[in-house]
Amino acid sequence: MSREMIMTADMLAHEKNLPLATVMEVLEKAYEKTLHKEYISEQDETTQKVKVSIDRHSGVATGKLIKDSGEEVLLDMQLNRAMTSSLKQRLVELLRAAQKESMVLRLLDNEYLLFRAKIINIRKGDLICEIAIKNDNLEVIVPKEDKIFGRDYEQGETIEVIWKNQEDWRKYFMDKHEKFDRKVIASHNSKEWMEEWITREIGEIEEGKIKIKHIARRAGVRTKIGVSGEFGGKDPIYIINGPKGQRIKQIRAELQPEQIDFFVWQDDPIDNLMAALGQTSIQKISLDEERKIIDLVTEKEEIAKIYGKQKVNIKLISEIIGWKIRVHSSEDWAEQSEQEAQWIMKMFTESLNMDEETAKMLYEVGFSSVYDIAYVTLDDALETGLDDEKWWKDLQEIAVLTLETEDYKNKWEQWDNSELDNSEKILLKNNNFNKLEEVADLDSEEIMELIPELDENKANNMIMKAREIVYFK
Repeated sequence: MSREMIMTADMLAHEKNLPLATVMEVLEKAYEKTLHKEYISEQDETTQKVKVSIDRHSGVATGKLIKDSGEEVLLDMQLNRAMTSSLKQRLVELLRAAQKESMVLRLLDNEYLLFRAKIINIRKGDLICEIAIKNDNLEVIVPKEDKIFGRDYEQGETIEVIWKNQEDWRKYFMDKHEKFDRKVIASHNSKEWMEEWITREIGEIEEGKIKIKHIARRAGVRTKIGVSGEFGGKDPIYIINGPKGQRIKQIRAELQPEQIDFFVWQDDPIDNLMAALGQTSIQKISLDEERKIIDLVTEKEEIAKIYGKQKVNIKLISEIIGWKIRVHSSEDWAEQSEQEAQWIMKMFTESLNMDEETAKMLYEVGFSSVYDIAYVTLDDALETGLDDEKWWKDLQEIAVLTLETEDYKNKWEQWDNSELDNSEKILLKNNNFNKLEEVADLDSEEIMELIPELDENKANNMIMKAREIVYFK
């Protein structure tokens, strides 16, 4: 029996492409599981265990029953027919697991994260794939949420995937007690997959001549990739597109129906915005640096193009530059600007007790709140072209005092500091709302009854902004 043990282990090692030492460990575990079932009852499972060791030279197997007390009992290693059948079954299971672990270890040694996987089955939306590793095939699962949305997959097709639960496997090999299902999970749609795949497809990126600066993505819909690099006066987009645009066509064909755009990365957020927008006609850009909001003004016909399908394009650009972006037609912007002017001038005339001409003059040189007037530096104030120093000092004194008055606090302060657009403020004021508390206490149906021109989204938006000021600031 002892000689047969060594020969069996050697044969299995060659057949399963495993080290002999691994096969010997598997044999020991198979014996332990078989003897455990035979000698240990359910009530003793927590206080007793079976330990089997096989001499690596002689092949002699020794089994012991070890109790919590430290007592060790030698076990009879002669197996009856049922035990032999159980041993074979457990040996097959453990060898399969050892093969898988061996292949995963070889996969971990690979410097690439991206692998070619053949789809062998599609089960409940999940892709069941195989990765060829030397002479073995490792099963890999691409869950349905990790597929490219809208793409058709076919059995027998080969796709490139990225290993998703690699770190779980690393932890498992560090501590074999790490609990997880030990499946190899891959992705065909993650941002990490996209970066690796694009790097593989475009040699200049792989060589480091072109650098990926940022990827913004909605899998299955659109991806925008900012890149940097220069080649003899040619920008990197020209290089990425390839001769007659063939390379970018191949990339887009692979990603169908997802759209992919490359743009030259700029360090300035506004320059980056324009680069990411591509060939779009923008008439005006307005910045609110405090709230990090950009308003774009364009022709009505351009708005759908800027938004993109499901507004994904503008959302991705917003993610790229880190600013909220709002898009307006030139007609709407003109109307909104007029409403803004009316609102601000009304606030100035009423709270600072000034005439409309002076209020208009302050608005036109860039002032939009009483606070701005009160605390602008004298140098900055004089640079506006309104260069009467005494007039400015007198006006600022009035503005500072106004900020402390009950009339301003009750009538204007909340509105002045709220997140509401000026058009929203005017709409509410014109409908006899004097305090934000009156807005915050309503629900959308109630405010829509009072202001019929509001739709549900705008009503909810107004209420949330009002509650932010009233309850949290």
